[in-house]
Amino acid sequence: MAGVRGAMVSFAAACCLGVAGPAAAGAEAAEAWTLGEGTARMEQATGMAGIEVSLGDVHLRPFVGAATLGPDGTPDPRIPLRVTGEAQGPALRLTLTAEGTGRRGLDPGRVVGLGAWRSLDLSRYAEPYGQRWWPKAFYSETGDFWISAHWLMEESSGTHWQATNEENRGDGPFALAPQVRYEPDTAGRLLPVHEVLEVRVGRQLWEVVPELRQRPSEYREELARSVFIDLWQCLPAADLRHFLEVCGAVGRGRQPFLTIIQNWEAGGWDALLPDSMWLPDYPPNPGAGGVAELRELCSVGNRLGRCGFRTNYRIVTAESPSLIRGVAHRALDAAGKPVDVLRCADWLRVARHAEEEIREAFAPTATFTDQMTSGAAPWSWHDFASEDGSRSIRGTLAHQQALARLLKETHRGPLGSETLSDQHLLGEFVDFGDYGLMDGHHRLVSPEFKLRRLQGLSAFHGMGLMYRFYEMPPFPRFHSGATTFADDPAQLDDYRACEVLYGNGGYVCHGFANWSYCLTEILLIGRLQRYWCGQPVREVRYWHQDAWVTLEDFVRQGCVPSTLPWDPPTQAFGRIRVEYGNGLAVVVNRLAESFAVTDAGEGGVVLPQAGWVAWHPDGTVLAFSAYWPGTEHRVDFLRDRREEVQYLDPRNRDVLGVSEVTGWERGRVVLRASPAAGWVNVDGQELRLEPPRPPPLADLAFDFRTGASGWRPLRGILTWETGAQGLVVRLCSGDAYLIGPALRVPGDRVAAIEIRLRAKTAQPVTGALYFGTLDSPHFSPERMAEFALQGDGETRTYRVAVGEHPGWRGQTITALRLDPCRGAPGTEVVVESLRAVP
Repeated sequence: MAGVRGAMVSFAAACCLGVAGPAAAGAEAAEAWTLGEGTARMEQATGMAGIEVSLGDVHLRPFVGAATLGPDGTPDPRIPLRVTGEAQGPALRLTLTAEGTGRRGLDPGRVVGLGAWRSLDLSRYAEPYGQRWWPKAFYSETGDFWISAHWLMEESSGTHWQATNEENRGDGPFALAPQVRYEPDTAGRLLPVHEVLEVRVGRQLWEVVPELRQRPSEYREELARSVFIDLWQCLPAADLRHFLEVCGAVGRGRQPFLTIIQNWEAGGWDALLPDSMWLPDYPPNPGAGGVAELRELCSVGNRLGRCGFRTNYRIVTAESPSLIRGVAHRALDAAGKPVDVLRCADWLRVARHAEEEIREAFAPTATFTDQMTSGAAPWSWHDFASEDGSRSIRGTLAHQQALARLLKETHRGPLGSETLSDQHLLGEFVDFGDYGLMDGHHRLVSPEFKLRRLQGLSAFHGMGLMYRFYEMPPFPRFHSGATTFADDPAQLDDYRACEVLYGNGGYVCHGFANWSYCLTEILLIGRLQRYWCGQPVREVRYWHQDAWVTLEDFVRQGCVPSTLPWDPPTQAFGRIRVEYGNGLAVVVNRLAESFAVTDAGEGGVVLPQAGWVAWHPDGTVLAFSAYWPGTEHRVDFLRDRREEVQYLDPRNRDVLGVSEVTGWERGRVVLRASPAAGWVNVDGQELRLEPPRPPPLADLAFDFRTGASGWRPLRGILTWETGAQGLVVRLCSGDAYLIGPALRVPGDRVAAIEIRLRAKTAQPVTGALYFGTLDSPHFSPERMAEFALQGDGETRTYRVAVGEHPGWRGQTITALRLDPCRGAPGTEVVVESLRAVP
């Protein structure tokens, strides 16, 4: 185990729990080991159930009733369970095996003798969604000590864990660890039981929360200086290039960036997974651009630092060329049914072809694969096939690690992934990513696990893909277009407050935040993160009953913090102070009432809700999002005397003689910006923050035989071209669509829209027209009109009576989306024209 070294004492026993097993014959009656300040003792005759742990005056038996799970999945004490143990520093390592057939797992039994207890959910697995079924650290009220038991994923032959107790406090027996469950393959075979359980006991909380076993990222130092640019939206490569060039100009060569191009794959988002493209038949998404345009976009990203392309090797769609060509296969579930997950045996073959093609086409220097970490534990990737399957936790984890190595080696750069829920991959295997916290905006949370156990592994960024920070899955507000965070300072301030609290790097999620937010991420967080990314944490404390207390003291005082999103938040998590080993101090206030931090800076700082301050006691660094001293006006401010730079977003007030976003270097103004007016001036050169756009159209009259007229493909379209026939569109998905240019059309002037097109398919198909309005610009089924198609290859005029739609009447129409042929991937559609009928 990493980080734990020392004398090792071992024992071995085989038992039927209460009856001596064969290996116990002639052995000593008991073995004893020192575990920090505590001791552990095992009765040979009773094996695991006879283990006793002592600390002070408390003597407890942590595994009473422990047993192998029999064929019916219930504990069966008659099945011999072999226990081999060794003490490694403060940990007691138990290796458990059970021979024979039909073994469905292990039940760790129940703790007896601890009395009243409380527990904390401290793992990355538990954190993103506030779940309670993961391993916990337990506190003994009587003995004033902590105890934990953790199964090692890296050595587990089990299929998954199952919690038998999700309570966070109690008085009486409880399960110290989850059950390990074994599921058979499609031939009905079970793996032999083999598990390793590590038990820890100590006076301090962080003595019993295990260190992770993987090494830190080799790119950790570089990532600590880099701001993550997440090019999430599907826009033409020229528009994305403009965005990167502006970010690069703002950074003035001092700020490195790590850019990931997301929506570029053939057919758009997830249309052909696990394939991203397969030239020449499956080129990149025409809505983003061709190979040459994307290569140029990537070269701009590389000039700013590193750049890579998003892939996804988890999902298999029916239209996947790898699936069609027999290169990829669907995994099987425990019942033998194909699922939409790529089988582990195909990962390296599929990924090697794809990544080599990406490398040759675009020359990236980083990479990003979706869902590798958002799926959390390895069991979301299992394949139960009897041949070449992978259904053990350690087996599937090893496949994930091998895939990560391949991706990193191919591009000779860091690998990122989504949400970062799988703590066993972070650092050595997955180097960076958006650090997801689902609906963090409505939760009060502790950053301690991240700061104590993940901080040294690498530099992670932001608090997740931004819309997910404001609600739980399935994200109904986002998918209905009802989110408001992109231009709401209060919501964006809270996102950044958590980013600062967790010690994460700057995250610019293109399309999800305004330029004011992006500038501060680049110029303030991008510099400040260098003082905390990768730094060890000396202390984390919580403001409770008018004093700063540790999490351990908080629990000793009787509180068990709530982690469930639907519970009332734990108010002590609303104000948190973090002190790093290099002296940097950070205080974050997420409560409604203002909070004064008297020792910050020269005269103290007052924090509004979602306010924060970071400072070094020697005065070299001071940064805050707080009230400007002597006022109740909030600003974002950084002063770094080591680098002689200063930054201020005065938020439209006159502060320090400026009212615009301003950056200084060695006392000289080097940057001014007015996000509201859409410009930034860097070293005397003025740039537009957004590329030029044509004005909205007032008429709906598009003859596609003369050009695209501002329309562009967005999803499910493999190729697209304009010509004398009109728009010739080849579909690769049953949910393909195009979007039109910006509009300002009074809905009451339009009774119907006529669309002339042809499609040839034997399948029954329909078309659809979506529309956005000034009040509701997001496309939604509530603003959609469907029409029947004839798939005989003849050009016909289809009349869509939009004027009768309640969402159209009385509205200003701002956008149109055309789904030209639903339900027929592989079909070629020719769209000749689209026009309004009064």
